[in-house]
Order: sequence, then structure tokens, then C-alpha cells
Amino acid sequence: MRKQRLQTKTLTIVTILLIIIIVILLVILLRGSISKSAVTEKQILGYITEKDDFLSEYNLDVESYEITERKTDSRAGEDKVKIGLTASNYDFSYMASYKFLFGLYDDGWQLEDWQMIGYSYSANHPEDVSSDEAEQVVYDKMNCDNVEFIDRTDDKNSVTLHYQAYTDEYYLRKTYDVYVIYEFTPNDLWKNSDFKYEVISKNPEIVGEWKYEQKSVRGIDSGNINDDIHQFFDKYYSAIANGDEEKIASMWNRIETDRVKQIVSHASDIDYYDDIDCYIKPGYSDDSYIVFVKYAIKYKNVDTEAPGLSTFYVMINDNNQLYIKNIATLSGSAKDFIEETVNAEEIQDLLESVDEEYQAAIDKDPMLKSMMDKISQ
Repeated sequence: MRKQRLQTKTLTIVTILLIIIIVILLVILLRGSISKSAVTEKQILGYITEKDDFLSEYNLDVESYEITERKTDSRAGEDKVKIGLTASNYDFSYMASYKFLFGLYDDGWQLEDWQMIGYSYSANHPEDVSSDEAEQVVYDKMNCDNVEFIDRTDDKNSVTLHYQAYTDEYYLRKTYDVYVIYEFTPNDLWKNSDFKYEVISKNPEIVGEWKYEQKSVRGIDSGNINDDIHQFFDKYYSAIANGDEEKIASMWNRIETDRVKQIVSHASDIDYYDDIDCYIKPGYSDDSYIVFVKYAIKYKNVDTEAPGLSTFYVMINDNNQLYIKNIATLSGSAKDFIEETVNAEEIQDLLESVDEEYQAAIDKDPMLKSMMDKISQ
């Protein structure tokens, strides 16, 4: 009987020990199971919002996140996770990817290391770039007379606006291709980052139409040109230098007062015109000539003369007197003819030559450069 009780007690102790061992094993297994799944996507997102200052600095709202790769090794006590995230605010969208390393400790998985693999952002509203604002940039930088919008290109974080700009620089009419470039950054949002331009054409400014009847000056020539033409131009440019509005008006068949005032607007700065020379081409009609007048202007208090070139259409009135006719009254065919003549190789060479002389003069003399900048304003 006593022996039986001893066996029963022993069996009870063994049973209790077995139960304790089973409980311990279950706890270990359960803890291992819990440890493997302890770090969830949502918990990892919490680490991201804590570690990535970009999200808080720009008040970004998380739109989506996804684990793209995960390697969990409970025996080695390592959990390696790669996760991608998308967030945004009104101005831009933000895409980033990260990798995390978690280690297994007695109290579960703990963050040991993290790293941003890469990130990018994309502007949400390229339409916020105003073409009117960009056009004003062209006016301000080019000091031009007219600007024409051509097109725009919207890329991920940049907008390029294409314009053509037109300037009358002294005697020269230039056409430019202009590109105003805006770049987006989270700090500055849309900002003008670059400005590019190139000359695509340049022509002498055609200031009027002339009429002349004499046929002996046909063909291109320089020097020893008909005395009447030289004398007329001498008087015309003398009137400009003297600011003689009445004389200038009398040399046109029709001209507005504002145009005359524009012609003499810088007369007070001029000493005289020098080295006036004429290059003549046949005109559209039998009794007309296109005349290219080359000259040099001596400005007051400036040592270096400024080379220049102007274009006229030469004819004569019923009283056999030279006059200037408004170019706007010419027919389309006549205007096309003038443009073809101006674009001829020999005239372009002449134009290029005068342009080089002009550039050399303003590079040589800062006072002349300052004067020309004043006149072009």
C-alpha cells in the first residue's frame, strides 16, 4: 500500500514535470512564431515616418507602401526587409525605397539598421508655370521689341517654353529662338533655372522706300554712285543729326509725326554722320532700286565711330525729286522681292561685314558700348 502511494506520487511529479516541459516548449514555439511576424508593414511604416525627414518637412501624405523583398532567418536572428513608399502633397509626388535590418532579441525583433535605397519626386502641376511670366522674362533679358510664343514642352520636373524674339539693334533687325526653362524642386517649387537663345536671322532694318529714275546706277556698286543719291543721303543724315523734323518729314511722301520724332530721338547725342556710301541693287519695278546705305556715326563724347547700315527702296516723284515712301504701302510682291534681295549672299556678306565692324567698335570702346546700350533702350 505504501509502495503504491509512492508510485502514484512519483507519477504525479513526472506528470507535472512533463506538463511544465510542454508549457515551456509551447512558450518557446509561440514566442518564436510571434517573433517571426512581429514586425509588420504598418510597424515598418512607423519607422519610415520617424526616420525619413522628407515626409515631415514637406507635409507629405503616404498614399501607398509595399514590401518588395523580405528574408527572415529566425535561427540567425535576422530579418531583412525592402519596402517601397509613395507619398504626396499638392505640389509634388514622392517615391522612395528603403531597406531595414531587424535583429531577434529576448523581447522580440528590434531595428538594427536602415538605409534609403533611393528616392525621386515628380511635380504635380506643370501648368502652374505661366507662359505670360516666361514671356516677361524674355522681354526683360532680351530688351526686345516683340515676342511671339511658339510652343512648350512639359517634362517630369521641367518646363521649356519656346519663343521667337525680335530686336532692332541699331541698324540691324534680328530674330532669335529663345528658350525659357523652369525647373521644379521641393524647396523652390517652379523656378526659372536657365535662359537660352540663338540668332536665327538678321537683316538690315528696312526704313523706307525710295524712287529714282536714272538707269545708269543699275547693278551692285560701291563708291562713285550717282551724285544725286549721295547728296540726298547726305542731306537726310545731316537732318537726323541736327534733329530737323521738318526737313525729314519733307523727304517722305507720307510719315507720321511719331515716326519722325523716333528718327531724331537721339539727335542730341550725335555729332555727325561720316563715310556715307551706297550699294545699289535693281528694284521690283523697272524704275526702282534697292539701296543699302553704309555709314559711321560719331557720337558726342565718344571717340570711336559706330558703323551702321540701312536699306531703302529708291524711286522718284513726278517732279523728278527723290522722296521716301512708307514701306508699309508696298505690295506683297514688292516686299517679297526686297526680302529676297536682302537675303542674297553678297548682301548677307555686306551685312556680316558691317556687323563685325560694329562689334569690334563696341568691344574696343566702352563709351561707345554704353551709348549704344542707351540708344537701344
